Amino acid sequence: MPPVLPVVLYNGDARWNAPTDSTDLVSLSPDSPLWHWQPRVRYHLVDEGAFPGSELARRDTLVALLFRLETCQNPADLTALVGEVIGWFRQHPGYEELKRLFHEIMQQAISGLGTRGEAVVIPDEMLEARNMLATRVQEWVRQWKAEGTAEGIDIGEVSGRTKMLTRQLCRRFGELPADAVEQINSATAEQLDEWMDRLMDAKSLDDVFQDGQMN
Repeated sequence: MPPVLPVVLYNGDARWNAPTDSTDLVSLSPDSPLWHWQPRVRYHLVDEGAFPGSELARRDTLVALLFRLETCQNPADLTALVGEVIGWFRQHPGYEELKRLFHEIMQQAISGLGTRGEAVVIPDEMLEARNMLATRVQEWVRQWKAEGTAEGIDIGEVSGRTKMLTRQLCRRFGELPADAVEQINSATAEQLDEWMDRLMDAKSLDDVFQDGQMN
């Protein structure tokens, strides 16, 4: 058999905290008669979000650009990143298939950045895509500010607090249950602040969500 190198490429918001050996992931008692037959495979983990943004920015590689695109949350930063992708392909001609794949990644990256209900489709040509994004970002910022004034909510600030609380909870208590994630994502800025304060002294998730629906 040829050699095998299993690789897990992960780009979730919370940092990866599961074992990197398949045996440790199997829900089976070691004294079970089936234990002897369980596969044991170690995999190489590539957690995209664990790489500091400053370190990725210093690397002039397509992989670094890919990680930055997939973890980018700021529309203005995304516009600049598309410009860097264009520059990379100009310096490395002959990668048409990779260029097509990066176009699809760019489409996915902006899919959640538009205004409510808006389907954003970027042009096939990357240069046109960058110019389109530069214009769209200005429109989105204006609309978000208008919505924030009308609703009394700073969308960017709430999003940042949500990610910060999720990250800190995952570091303290491991992977969060689905109901906790849903509760955090639907919370107000005031609720997020209160939960962050409780986290300082909390010994469990129950201590954080003491007025919620957690069990």
